[in-house]
Amino acid sequence: MFLTISIVIAIIYGLCNPFFTRLNATGIWAGRAIASPDSENTMSNGFHDAITHGWPSTFVFLFSILPLLSFIAGFIHKWWFSFVGLFLSIVFYAIFEKLGFMPKNIIHYLTILFNNIKRRRSTYEKKGDFERMRAADFLVQNLDKIIGIYTNLGIPAPSTIIAKKAPYGNLYYLAVASVIKEK
Repeated sequence: MFLTISIVIAIIYGLCNPFFTRLNATGIWAGRAIASPDSENTMSNGFHDAITHGWPSTFVFLFSILPLLSFIAGFIHKWWFSFVGLFLSIVFYAIFEKLGFMPKNIIHYLTILFNNIKRRRSTYEKKGDFERMRAADFLVQNLDKIIGIYTNLGIPAPSTIIAKKAPYGNLYYLAVASVIKEK
């Protein structure tokens, strides 16, 4: 039974992790793009935490620990299968990443984050939390601007490494980087 659980967890991780990795990386990049250029020392994550607050950050965390759960379930089955479960998680991730089941276009992930912030904004308004509502308005306006820039460009979501290297306050970073990459 634990053998099956370990394999199923590995498959779920491999299938879903490309989506959540891209969603998180897009949140990191957008948070840095929205932040002012001089805020690097005061806001190490930019607005990443504010953009991905709620279910996006929860699911990114939960899916990041699935290989560990596969490892534990494999260990309960047989001690040596713990490493097989971990290995299968990595293999399934690589396979599903190559097969491309999950969308790669950055607009898909920006739209998800945009809708998440809009829902939170309406929740803040209903609760009478006008300070957070104004902060959510700021994020909605800036994400709407970013979506306007990147619509129809076909630019893929950044990797986590690229997102963390993005400069603060540069909304056009990925568009310029993709043009340079094409040449």
